Amino acid sequence: MELEEKRKGNVKDSVDKVYFKDKEKACDLWNGLVVEQGPLLAPEMLREVNVEQNAVLIDAAGNVEPDNGLRDIVYFVEAGQDSFYYCIEIQSSQDRTMPVRIMNYDARKYKLEIEDKDFNDKQAFYPVVTVVLNFSKGAWTVPCGIRGMFNTLSEGLRRLVSEYSYILIDPYVLDEEKYSRLYTDLKYVLNYIAVSGDGEKFELLYEKSKGAWISAKAVMLLNEHLNINFKMPEGKEEIEMCVAMEQLKAKWTAEARAEARAEALAEGLAKGCEEGRAEGLAEGLAEGLAKGCEVNALNALRLKLSFEDVSRITGLSIEKIASLANAIGLAGEAS
Repeated sequence: MELEEKRKGNVKDSVDKVYFKDKEKACDLWNGLVVEQGPLLAPEMLREVNVEQNAVLIDAAGNVEPDNGLRDIVYFVEAGQDSFYYCIEIQSSQDRTMPVRIMNYDARKYKLEIEDKDFNDKQAFYPVVTVVLNFSKGAWTVPCGIRGMFNTLSEGLRRLVSEYSYILIDPYVLDEEKYSRLYTDLKYVLNYIAVSGDGEKFELLYEKSKGAWISAKAVMLLNEHLNINFKMPEGKEEIEMCVAMEQLKAKWTAEARAEARAEALAEGLAKGCEEGRAEGLAEGLAEGLAKGCEVNALNALRLKLSFEDVSRITGLSIEKIASLANAIGLAGEAS
């Protein structure tokens, strides 16, 4: 089971990386959802960095070891004085230690920059900007910065701790205005992932995305994250969004019907139990009242009251009173 989960995780990672190694998609993510006042990117400005080639750790003794903590995707952005390293991390699960992981990734990148050159004041030193994309099963709930990781720290000391945070893109909290900024099929990839747990929102998005087209890479990504198995027609690089999502729509419809049936069954059982309880309560109350009348009748008979008087007091029939009198040896004392 653990190996199977790991295999699935590796497949997802590979598919995600293939998608965002498309420079147009990486630019769309940056331009639409990251930058407010910084440089806008075009595909020709991006040069992919081989993360494995740079994946070495050098210890204090100068020993070189492989670095297993590889980044997902790294681009060097050639933008003159605003050149920088653009790093994308794709998370299919939420990790509270993410600020430390990102700080470690960024520090190693800076360290490599310094060690790769004769560093001095005139030497270019490029910033590292890391974007974390939430592809988990719900809105991001873990800290985006180091300070948020200290649960019990006083506010006074917390402010003195150097903050290190990352840029989070969370599809689950993006509004329509932000989705409208995207011009590639990234808009639908993020949107469908965000509504994957809500049948009603899925239906609305399905209707809204009619006529839109998505790439084969986007289909691969959605297959993995939405647990569907749509097969692209051979030789096709694009397909209509609704055709790709038809299988998921059918799955949602079946699940919605099953859920409705389960709810109806549960409601019927609950109603039956409630009616049973009410009926039992009524029966118990009637039985209690009857027993109370019998006790009162017995007491009245012991006081030598006539059967007629006892009947008027308790509401019991003459026959029932005679039976009670017989039970206590007073059968011949009616007057």
